[in-house]
Amino acid sequence: MLQHKGMVIQLILLAGLGTYALVDYTLLTNYLVSGDLPLWPFVSAGLLAGALGFQLGKGAPGAERLGLAALLGVIAMVAAYPGLQRYTLMNSPEPVAVAFKMTQPGYFEHSDYPAINQQESSIPEYWQSLPSGKARTAGVKFKRRRITNGSCRCIRSANSQWAG
Repeated sequence: MLQHKGMVIQLILLAGLGTYALVDYTLLTNYLVSGDLPLWPFVSAGLLAGALGFQLGKGAPGAERLGLAALLGVIAMVAAYPGLQRYTLMNSPEPVAVAFKMTQPGYFEHSDYPAINQQESSIPEYWQSLPSGKARTAGVKFKRRRITNGSCRCIRSANSQWAG
């Protein structure tokens, strides 16, 4: 497989896309995409990468050609999620102040927004010191962006500025 130039390029693309998805997703763990995610970015990324992999594998054995092309398509679909996160964050306006109600220590709810769960953070003593049931204001960064039939919002779920 390493003798075939197209297969080596596929392996490099696999490593690059996998590294991008891992690094970008771990750097954006404070942000959650909520709302209807459009399906077309995932499908198109997978189909384009799969077709590219199939073309690059010309001249290689059939099983390896098909297997690496399929794997490249799957990794491209996985890499589309942090790409959508990054796109949504770059196009979002400034954070909006929203009053979340703390129902449990470190767990905040609002009727119009996804819950913010900070129970696994490294400061459980702080969350336990706050009275439950009291509204806290958090800076929420979101953007509704129409992408065909869906909308995509990015909610900042950690490192928010909380006010009493």
